[in-house]
Amino acid sequence: MNTRQWTTQSGIYLQDQMRIAEHSTVLLSGREDWAKSLTQDLLASSVSQQNDRKFTGPAGVSYSARRGFAPYMSYSTSFVLAVGVSYCGNPYVPITARQFEAGLKFQSAGWNSVCSSVQYCNYGFTRRVIGRIAFRW
Repeated sequence: MNTRQWTTQSGIYLQDQMRIAEHSTVLLSGREDWAKSLTQDLLASSVSQQNDRKFTGPAGVSYSARRGFAPYMSYSTSFVLAVGVSYCGNPYVPITARQFEAGLKFQSAGWNSVCSSVQYCNYGFTRRVIGRIAFRW
């Protein structure tokens, strides 16, 4: 290994959950991230620095229907620092992704658990992922 790398990432996160009308809930969140990587090439005796900044966050809406059912939809974005260097010794660029999700939650009166059915689709991380969770306790 001919390189050393130091990374830091910090951020500020804000979230608000609001009830709109009697049965509707909206969730809005935001996160501002600052990432920094310092790469030292031991063979060339050089140091390179990379600074990245990104705003991400989820937004969602749900409707509390009768008998414990709650359909919902959400959209979220993400950002994570990719650790490592390319063959040429350049630091990797951060990874970003998006996720769309729709589902149905159920919680009967008197239960301490929630049953969910979810369909989601992730974009990013060099490929698209589509999945489904049938039931989750």
